[in-house]
Amino acid sequence: MSKMWEPQNGRCGMVEKTRQLRILVTVVSGGMLWQSQSLMDRLGGGFRYSWVTALDDYRTIQGRFPDRNVEVMPFPSSTGLVTARQKLLAPVFSLWRAAGLVYRLRPDAIVSLGTCLAIPLFFWGRLCGAKTVFIESITRVTQLSMTGRIVLGLRLADRFYVQWPDLAGKYRRTVYRGSVL
Repeated sequence: MSKMWEPQNGRCGMVEKTRQLRILVTVVSGGMLWQSQSLMDRLGGGFRYSWVTALDDYRTIQGRFPDRNVEVMPFPSSTGLVTARQKLLAPVFSLWRAAGLVYRLRPDAIVSLGTCLAIPLFFWGRLCGAKTVFIESITRVTQLSMTGRIVLGLRLADRFYVQWPDLAGKYRRTVYRGSVL
């Protein structure tokens, strides 16, 4: 819990008030959704979560978690974006959308479990002082994903976790602490 100070009933004295830490989590459908849900279960309910997903996965995520406010961020994909122009412009739009999301939601931390949404969100999160945590998918046994290599190479993550001990030995600045599952 972080500490904030606020006036005490209009008096000059100050009272300590705690607030829940805000965590922005990227989620996509399929196996990574299961891994993300497992991670949130392990972290517990002491945080205020916001979820971000790609446009292709919005209906799946919203249908599975109707009580959650799920933000949508455009990102190039083979199913949702069909023209070459859209594929070229999508990263620009996602970078712009990520700036708006980070500014509006003001997360204390951004957590991504192997999704490409991490790149624009981590970029703006780092600029705004949010901690960034990238967790490579458990399906990555012998090498990092393209997103993982970009995040690691650009040093966009404060912490970079892998779920296999061999990967931690293969890539510098990665940490193995076991499986998220």
